Amino acid sequence: MSSIRRVASLCLVFLGCASATANDAPDPDASWKQDWWLDKTAKVLRGGRGIGPGDAIEDLRRMPRDAVVRQFMATPDFEDTVIDFSFYFLGFKMNGLRSDDGVLTNALAYHPAVIEATRAALGGGDYFGALMRYRQPRYVEPLDASACTSDPTVPSADIRDAVRTQILGEIDKSIAGLQKSPPASKEEICNGLFGKDFDDINTFLGNCIPYTGQLFIAASFSPMFEREGCWATKDTAELTAHVQEMRGHIVDLLDFLETLADGKYAPKSVTEFRTIDAPALGFGKEYDDVALTADGFFTAAPLSSTNYNRKRAAYVLSRYFCDDLTPVGVAVDPKQHATDADRHASDPQCQSCHYKLDPMAGFFKDWGAYGVYSPPDPSLGFKTAGETGIAKGFLFDDRTFFSPDEQAKYRNSWLDTTGERTWNVGYIRSATDTSRNSYGIELEDLFSIINEAPEVKSCMVRRMWSYFVGEGQVVDPAYLAQLAQDFTQREKESPGTAFQETIAKILLSRTFAEPALVSTECYDFASGAPRADAPPCAVSSILDRSCVTCHTAGHVSGLDLSRWVKAPDGTFAFPDVVNGAPVARGDTFARLRDRLTTTDPARRMPPAAYMSDLDRVALVRWIDSQQTPVQP
Repeated sequence: MSSIRRVASLCLVFLGCASATANDAPDPDASWKQDWWLDKTAKVLRGGRGIGPGDAIEDLRRMPRDAVVRQFMATPDFEDTVIDFSFYFLGFKMNGLRSDDGVLTNALAYHPAVIEATRAALGGGDYFGALMRYRQPRYVEPLDASACTSDPTVPSADIRDAVRTQILGEIDKSIAGLQKSPPASKEEICNGLFGKDFDDINTFLGNCIPYTGQLFIAASFSPMFEREGCWATKDTAELTAHVQEMRGHIVDLLDFLETLADGKYAPKSVTEFRTIDAPALGFGKEYDDVALTADGFFTAAPLSSTNYNRKRAAYVLSRYFCDDLTPVGVAVDPKQHATDADRHASDPQCQSCHYKLDPMAGFFKDWGAYGVYSPPDPSLGFKTAGETGIAKGFLFDDRTFFSPDEQAKYRNSWLDTTGERTWNVGYIRSATDTSRNSYGIELEDLFSIINEAPEVKSCMVRRMWSYFVGEGQVVDPAYLAQLAQDFTQREKESPGTAFQETIAKILLSRTFAEPALVSTECYDFASGAPRADAPPCAVSSILDRSCVTCHTAGHVSGLDLSRWVKAPDGTFAFPDVVNGAPVARGDTFARLRDRLTTTDPARRMPPAAYMSDLDRVALVRWIDSQQTPVQP
């Protein structure tokens, strides 16, 4: 049975098509296929749990398929699917999502965007918007008392008591010093509170619960806890009051930690994860995360003094834009897109990546080692070119430290040389038409672009397709584009349903319903079944969009990209005739590849027209796959 005929049969059996021909006989395997689809759908929507004894199988068999999908989405297990997909989209794999008793892994606390997006999906909120939000709450993991000591036999309660005793003991020592006669000096108190003892407390607490330890460290920069606040007190009485108030806030923090102790805080749902309310604990400021957290991103994409944030940029382009930076050749001005530190980007082949990689890297120019935000400091008096900020020095993950002068030069690598803007920082779609690009300055600008760029929503849908259908299965790009268009429209009209509606469409597709998928065949199309002589579905819509306006039968070049025909040797190729003689299949593909990848604007195809990098890369990859004979 041909692929088109098989697709038609599946349409009749599974999707209730409006009509059937007289020759369409009942499928003897329909019952088996229905049960297979039910089990497969249950597994992907219920965190791997298929149909079991607790499921009313007869009721499920009678239900319309869209109703089955929505019923499975309404189960508690759907939470695990959303969490797992969120990690999949972001490029992470979470091993052991839950313990045997159903408690979610502590590691989720380090990925607030995943928690927020899953909460949104389960609660009728905007999944996409939550996952792409720049500012995220600071979630806290359960207290791991065993991490505070090397002796596993010590009871957790004793460890927590020891933490409290050590921390408050240091502060009470200072208060006692102020109450003796004569009282301890300000120098003794302030140096004691904010010297080695304070660092020891930070380390001790940070081992027990890393994020809360970071909160305690960050508190040293708030008015109550900073060293300058201690030194600013006018006399012993004011200093005593300051230290006592500081003690009260730390007691609040320790009481908060007690609520995170073993047996008291064991989240089994993302709705049970708790945030740190910094102002309520007396720290005087919000203390939240950015979407790209230290553990979830910055440690995975370290910054060196030679890569200039390119690893970070490559991650963003790959995970958010589905651009894996396959070089296909591009004509750009090397002075605009290469940095002073690394001129290899001026090489034509390297330009294919660097023209968009380097501007994307600029969003991270103020984020140093471990994801520490290190912007220009106005207190040092050294201005960088192009702005009024002041550099203070910069630490890289490879332990290289740039002085203020060196930091200024490093940052100025992203200064624009065209005069159109101050910074050459942004998401670059075109090297020649800057009106197509989205520019910014700070990391927050990048997330504004991410939320608005159609490429990101298309990438989200592409990843959903790969996650639920499987990687490596070819799909009609026009069909994916239609899914992405529907997702985008739904995001505008009803963002609380866009994510689930798109999943439902994928699970109701012919591809998902096919038990014996052929990886090179398409089963779903944007506009019905293609013509018998249409080019392969993997590239047909790309050719329609960018090539066949010119390259049809009778074109002066002799190349017809609208048809895919069988040659005498049994292979398939595009009709290609030069001077009355047919061109060999391999030569046709070689010419196509050359004109698609050349950096010469006069020869580059399509001429005087925009073709997205993603389309160009997909077409070149497909051409490369045609080195062996292909079947219809």
